[in-house]
Amino acid sequence: MRALVFLAALAVSATAAATPSTAQQAAKRQTYDAALLDEAARVKECMKQWDRSTHMSKKEWEATCRRVAKERVKYLREQGYGAERKKPATRGKSSQM
Repeated sequence: MRALVFLAALAVSATAAATPSTAQQAAKRQTYDAALLDEAARVKECMKQWDRSTHMSKKEWEATCRRVAKERVKYLREQGYGAERKKPATRGKSSQM
């Protein structure tokens, strides 16, 4: 019986040790959000996809990359990335009296 209790306690402590702390999770979230919101990195990645056979000049392609990156970052900020996340609004039944 003692062995069973010991094994159960050992399993619980191992699980607790494997779970990242909330500070670590917050740091990961912040790093992830910063990477998502890096507009310059998005433009750079987009520019790597341009080649001479595209239907746009390199200058037109860059303008499009900048516009798309700016809009994507704007959308992500509206969704709560880069700031403390808000809970999404839930639809509730409105009372009509």
